[in-house]
Amino acid sequence: MGEEIRLENMIGAASGDAAHMLGKLLYFSLPALLIDKQALSDLCDSMGVYYSGGKRVSLADAFRSATGDVRDRIVSKESGETRIYLIYCRDKKRSTAGTISRELVKETLNRETNHYEKLANISLDKNSGYFGCDNIAFDGEVDAAKYCRRAEELFELYQTCANRKQIETICLNFLRELEATKLSVNGHLYFVPRLWMEKVDIFEDFIAALATLNKTDNPLIANSIYVIDDAKQRGKMTVSSTRRSRRRSRSIRSAPTISSTAAATALRFWSGGL
Repeated sequence: MGEEIRLENMIGAASGDAAHMLGKLLYFSLPALLIDKQALSDLCDSMGVYYSGGKRVSLADAFRSATGDVRDRIVSKESGETRIYLIYCRDKKRSTAGTISRELVKETLNRETNHYEKLANISLDKNSGYFGCDNIAFDGEVDAAKYCRRAEELFELYQTCANRKQIETICLNFLRELEATKLSVNGHLYFVPRLWMEKVDIFEDFIAALATLNKTDNPLIANSIYVIDDAKQRGKMTVSSTRRSRRRSRSIRSAPTISSTAAATALRFWSGGL
């Protein structure tokens, strides 16, 4: 996957002459997602995609991931004034050895300084695995209990589901089999050589299937286009253009002639002179 690719020598196309195709450009996105591990295993088996099963996520990691995914942005208007609130979890300054604690926070964005309010405590007992929420505050703009319930739902899912990092590993292993070359520092943009480009369709179908199994609301995207050798394509287009010009010249030379008198008469007719 380390081969140097020079994009200035290529052009993209939805279709083209197979003889001039170099391969395919493939782009896909992987947002935060959760896929049931058994469903993922069945999918990989049915499509011939390698999946090792992944390692079990610890309770602490599941807790941190779940509370980290609890984020929201609320915009409200009060007396003609727009107010913006950010909802998220942050670490507490004090935690015991056997407990991980985080605070659900409401941050009010102001022009000069932001205002912070604690809405609830969310904690995990690492020994028993007990997930708890307490000190839930009443707030007219924010339903704190709803975010606590969402955090607990995500905590359960992270223990039974494959996460973004695990799905990304599956995708990258598949692309290595296709000898794909990464073209972007950030994100997922790859060049797949001609020898393997037919398998790009399998990859796109795999991403589409993952989207139907995803237990979050984040969309998954996979798109590809053919890559054509620019120099060869220009040469082909030049030859085609030359042939059309020659045919046009022969057509003009073989066209019937018209006298100047007949031409003048026709011109007066079309201009309304007759």
